Order: sequence, then structure tokens, then C-alpha cells
Amino acid sequence: MAEYEAGLDSNIDVYIQYPESADRVIKTILIADVNGVDYKLEQVKNNILNDNGVPNAMSYNLAFRNESNGNVRKVDQSTKMLDWLKILTSSETTLIFQLV
Repeated sequence: MAEYEAGLDSNIDVYIQYPESADRVIKTILIADVNGVDYKLEQVKNNILNDNGVPNAMSYNLAFRNESNGNVRKVDQSTKMLDWLKILTSSETTLIFQLV
């Protein structure tokens, strides 16, 4: 699944093991606000997966799991990047990709 670290420069290091293969691991996600654009989460998800050579990126859902209570929060296309960053940096949260 995933672990993360977040710094003031919005670099988030994530290590994600995909359901189908232990060999597909994302090393680093750089999150940048380019010209004030607040990217939609679905676009970011697909960019992350496509950039890391994951086939059929559209077949994965993105969700967050709170490690302290096990609750999983699924996200949708309306979720904004700023909300995503708040979730990632706000507790014992794991970033997970689930097959649809």
C-alpha cells in the first residue's frame, strides 16, 4: 500500500504497491500548484499511475485509509488537490489505489 512524508515544499514521497504486482512501486509524487491551478483529483490520479507505467490507469480508484481506525475514504472527481493534500498530511493516512 503506501507510506508518505510531506514537507513544506509539497513533495510527498509515497511507496505504493499495486494489487496486481509487487514490482510496480511509485517512488515520488511532486505536487505543484502551477499558475494557481487547483487540479482535480481524478486527473492527478491518472497522471500518477500513467507516469509510473501502470496499465489501464482508469481501472483504479483512489482512496485514503486512516490507519488508526481502518476507515477508508473514497474520493471522486470533484475532490480538489488542496483537499487531497489536507487528507494526506493530517493523520495516519495511507494513500491506496483499488481496482475498480
